[in-house]
Amino acid sequence: MQFFRNILHWLKELLIGEEQSDFRAMVWSVAFALLFWVFHTLNAEHSHQISIPVTLQKDGNVEVYVPKEIDCTIWGTGWKIAKYYLQKPKRSPIYCRVAPNKNFILADSLKNQLSEKLEKGLIITSIKKDTLFCSPKNAKR
Repeated sequence: MQFFRNILHWLKELLIGEEQSDFRAMVWSVAFALLFWVFHTLNAEHSHQISIPVTLQKDGNVEVYVPKEIDCTIWGTGWKIAKYYLQKPKRSPIYCRVAPNKNFILADSLKNQLSEKLEKGLIITSIKKDTLFCSPKNAKR
């Protein structure tokens, strides 16, 4: 414990010298600088990868197996992305119909439905998986 106390004392002497009155001003300056940096970063445009749950439906309301989540890259301000993550209750899956004569769906066709799940101002720039294949829910892999 004495070792850490000596290090802190040495840092204090290095940064502010012998006078104690400047220490409070230095702490407030660093705190406000960090606060302004966080606000500036959140105002900038960012891209971030998220996962959105999807369930495919085929032939009426029969569910078929699909990966539980689609990985997407979204683009928007830091505020919007932070709000998306802070409001993250259990997200309901997107239900999408598959044509009866096909056993796959292209992820680009889901882009509009995925965009509706996001907050206004967030844009999906890319989807990691381009094709989703269906197999019966009870089928063995």
